[in-house]
This record gives sequence, structure tokens and C-alpha cells, in this order.
Amino acid sequence: MQDRASIEGAYADQTVGLDGVRSEIVMMRTPDGTGRLELTRYESPLAVSAGSPAAPPNTLGLHRIMFAVDDID
Repeated sequence: MQDRASIEGAYADQTVGLDGVRSEIVMMRTPDGTGRLELTRYESPLAVSAGSPAAPPNTLGLHRIMFAVDDID
């Protein structure tokens, strides 16, 4: 199950630290119902390439998630 929302405006700008933020956020619940995973897609400002030590939140490849699993399949 997932919840979806579009985010923009002054609050979003202040929270993320960018100007003109417009993004879509999807909250996915884990199958066991004990956790959630937030996925964000920035519509604006445009994504930037990594390379800065103080990269902004919309940097491509900035965030990642890993899981410990017993079997990759």
C-alpha cells in the first residue's frame, strides 16, 4: 500500500533548503506494516549532478537505501 502527495510552496522550500521546490512524494509501507519508505521525485528545481561536498537534496544519486536480506531472490 502507498500514499502519494505533491509538495510545493514556502514550507517545502524551507524544509528542503531549495527555492521553487515542486516534488512528488510516495510513502510505501513495508509488507509487515512496521515501517515506511519515502520516495521523492523532484519536478523542480532540476536535479544536479553529484560532486559538491555540500550537495543539495535534489542531487542525483545522493540518497540510497540498503537492506540486509537472507536471500537476494
